[in-house]
This record gives sequence, C-alpha cells and structure tokens, in this order.
Amino acid sequence: MNQQSTPAQPDEIHLQDYINVILRRKTTFAAAFLAVVAAVLLFTFAVPPSYESTATLFVKDDKGKVGQMGDLLLNAAAPVDSELEILKSRSNAEKVVARLHLNRNIDRRSDGMEFRLLEFDSTAKEPVYRVQLMDGASYRVKDDDGNLVGEGRSGVLLRGKGVTLLLDDLRGKSGDSFRVALLPFNKTVTELRKRIKAVEVGKKTNVISVTYRDRDPGTARDVVNALVQAYLDQGVAIKAEEATRTIGFVEEQLQGIREELERAEQNLETYKSATGVIHLDNEAASLIKTLTDAERRKTEATLQRKQVEFALDSLKNARSRGRVYSPALLRDDPLVAGMASRLAELEVQKKGLLSESTESHPAVRAVQAQIDE
Repeated sequence: MNQQSTPAQPDEIHLQDYINVILRRKTTFAAAFLAVVAAVLLFTFAVPPSYESTATLFVKDDKGKVGQMGDLLLNAAAPVDSELEILKSRSNAEKVVARLHLNRNIDRRSDGMEFRLLEFDSTAKEPVYRVQLMDGASYRVKDDDGNLVGEGRSGVLLRGKGVTLLLDDLRGKSGDSFRVALLPFNKTVTELRKRIKAVEVGKKTNVISVTYRDRDPGTARDVVNALVQAYLDQGVAIKAEEATRTIGFVEEQLQGIREELERAEQNLETYKSATGVIHLDNEAASLIKTLTDAERRKTEATLQRKQVEFALDSLKNARSRGRVYSPALLRDDPLVAGMASRLAELEVQKKGLLSESTESHPAVRAVQAQIDE
C-alpha cells in the first residue's frame, strides 16, 4: 500500500506567546526599560536648553517686468534669491560679530559675580586671561600661564601688557574670578554664518524668514536683530549711492542743457541784431521759464542737503565730546525743527536727573536711550 505523507503545519503564534516570553524574562525587560528611561531623563535635564529667534522680512520687487516679454524670462533670478544672498553675506556677518562682540568668550565665572565688559582687546598670540576680584572694586589680570599683566578698577580703562580691558558695575567677593578669551574674528564669523538660517517662506511669496539658535536667549535675539539691521543699513547705503549717482547724472544733464541754452541765447541775440526782432515767441519764453524754475529748485535742494550734512556732522562731533548741539540753520524745516526741539528737551531732562543721580540710574539710561534714538 502506498502511503502519502502530509507536510507539517507551522505552529500559529498568538499575543499570549509574546506575553509569556516577557514574563519569563521580566527582569531583563525591566532593566532595559529603566535604562532607556534613565538615559532619556539624563539627556533631557543635563543638556542646556536651546533658544531660537526668528525675524520675517518682505522683499519688494521694484524692478517690474519689461513688457510682455517679462513672463518669458524663465531663467531670470527672483529678487528674493538675491536678497537671501545679501542677507547671509560675510560682510553682514562681520558687522554682527563686531557689533555684538561675539568673539569675546567669558566662562568659569564665580557664582554671584556680576560685571559689564565694555572693552576688551589683546595683541597676544593666545589672548586668554583670568580676572580676579580684589578688595572693593579692584581686580588683577593674569594671562593663561599665571603671569600678572595688570591691575585695574571698575569703570577705569586698564592698559596692561598687550591687553586693554574696561569693566564696569563690578560686584562680587574678594577672590571671585572669571576667564575671558578673545576668539579669532574670522573663525567666529564663519561659525556664525553656519548657524544662521534664512529661507523664503513658501514659493514666490517674497517673504524671508531668518532664524538663529543659541543657548542664551538674549544672544539669539540680538543676533537676529543685528543681522536684520545690518541688512537694512546696507539697503539704505545702496539706495543712497544710487541717489548720489542720480544727482550726478541730473547735474550733467543740466550742464548740457545750460550750454545749449547759452548757445541758443547767443544765436537769438545774433538774430535779433540782424532782424531787429526784440520779442521772444511763446515756446522760447516758456522753455526759459521752465529751465529757470528747475535750476532754482535744484539750488534750493542742494543747499538743504548741504545744511543737513553739516548739521549731522556737527551733531556727531558734539555727541562724541559730550556736548549738546541743535541745528539752528534748519529751523524752517518742520521735521528737523521738531527733532531738534525734542533733543534739547531730553538734554535738559538728563541734566536735571544727573544732578540727583548717576549715569547708571535707570531713569538716566532711559532718557539717554531716547537721545541716542
């Protein structure tokens, strides 16, 4: 008799089988679970928090399209692409590093020690220093090898061996110290550019989002604000340069028209002498009147520009010397007159506050902020 053998069917696995395996190895499972939870908690509480600051910019396209052919320029660069490159340029990053002093690194500070680092520069190969507080507001500065490079006081500029340091509002106990280092400027700029994120929000929206992340919330905020301000200042400078070139072009054109007018007047005088005609026709008279009015307006605008430039230079010089200046030459301009009057009021208010308070008083600082603005 022939016998046929049937293949063996695989055993079916149920959820209860997995539960039984876990129960048999519950010790191993519990240890692995606790290890994962402990690692996650350790990472969560040990790693410092990171803060992100974001700014949004709108890029306006002032160029427009050249007729109906504008839609066919598929390879033309969008204005937002150019503005993205300008925003992330190295020149803007250098301005941010210089303005915020990001190449200054302060660490290993004693608990409870407070100060403001107003100025710090060094010519040493390794500009790393230890600042230690002594009695009162005095401090000593040592290099990384422990050699004394100078001693100073809070609010007084220290010029030591290859180092310039100015600390203010220095508070703490005798013996408190901190470490300050001057990082390479170019390396700091390169690292900053790597951490700046600038992208267009959506497609063809002409809206740019600028993002920066840092461990310190104040630094994250200040970097974005300084970068946007540098970008806007650059745009203003470009427009000012374009305006200057436009003025030069207009002046050249006016000079050519003036020469043509002089030749026309000479020809007219010759014609009048030859024919005895003494009256100009309406078109010639209108042309001369229009040109005369344009020249007068140009002269007034040029004079006003020179007055504003003089007022700005005088104001900067006065501020640098701690003096007060009010542009009296521009009282007829309502905008400048209003700002000059407000500036004078703030200076008087500041002097009144300084008679009872110091420069570091919050009220004095608030008034000074308005004066700076």
